[in-house]
Order: sequence, then C-alpha cells, then structure tokens
Amino acid sequence: MKTFRIIGLLLIAAPLVMAAESIVNLDRCVVLNIADDASAASRIAMRFALPTEVQGKEIVYSSLRFTLPDLELNREVLMEIAVFPILQEWSEDEIDYDGVIDSLSIGSFTIKLGANSQFDVDITPYVRQIVQDGRSNFGLMGTAQPLGDLNVQIPENADVYIANSAEVKLVYK
Repeated sequence: MKTFRIIGLLLIAAPLVMAAESIVNLDRCVVLNIADDASAASRIAMRFALPTEVQGKEIVYSSLRFTLPDLELNREVLMEIAVFPILQEWSEDEIDYDGVIDSLSIGSFTIKLGANSQFDVDITPYVRQIVQDGRSNFGLMGTAQPLGDLNVQIPENADVYIANSAEVKLVYK
C-alpha cells in the first residue's frame, strides 16, 4: 500500500517539476585572429539573446553547441576550447582581440578532431547569472587552439559557418 501512495504522489507531482526547453541561435559571431602571430589561439566571439519566456524561471541546464569547419588537420590532433564571458557590448566591426573577456572561464575542454569537430559547452552557470542575478549578456568568447606544435588558426571567414551551426539550448522550469 505504501508503494502505491508513493507512486501516486510522484504522478501528481510530476507535472509540477516538468521542464520546458527552448533553442536559440546566435545574433552575432566573429572569428578573431592576431594577424602577426599565427601561433596565437583563434577566438570566436558569440552573442545570443535569451527568449522572454525564461525570465524569472529556474534554469535547469543550458548549453552552447557549435561546429568548427574542417581545418584540414591530422585527425589525431587535439583541440582545446575555453569559453569566457564578454564584459562589454560589441559589434563584429568593433571587437578587440584582448581586454574584453572575464578572466574566469565558464568551461574548458579538449577533443580529438578526428572523433568530432562539434563542441558542446555547459553554460548553465552563465545563463543562471543572466536570468536570476541580472548579469549583462554581452555574449561569450571561445578560444580555440590545437595542442602540440601546430600553429593553426580558424579562418576568419568561418564565422558564418560557426554561426549557422551554433545553438543555445535552454532547459527551464
């Protein structure tokens, strides 16, 4: 009998804890390289707007997913991505390579390019700060760098490719 009560309570409570999901695309995306330093990591500035329906909601999970174009590298190459919040408003024409990001990353990881060129970054803490704490949403800056002795940068014209592949997934209740 006790088991039936527990199951009944779970069935009644289930709709109350159900989460909703929303997917948004990027508003802006630009690839930044240091022109005279081919060994410097490429940076990708990305901006997305949060939908109004998430305001005042509890953010359960949020991720930024994007795909890099084929860099014609050996498929055993490891690529490191780190993501940082941008601290000021920017446009594709006016963003600098340095001085616009928070020094604390919100995520960093490494993948083998042969296995995948798609990155899925958990940005839940960042989105929670925007929705629940009123943090300004200027976007994110991802640094992309092959590990080892390679000096490869993401082509600056890859911003359209990245923007078209990118999406921000929001799970909220």
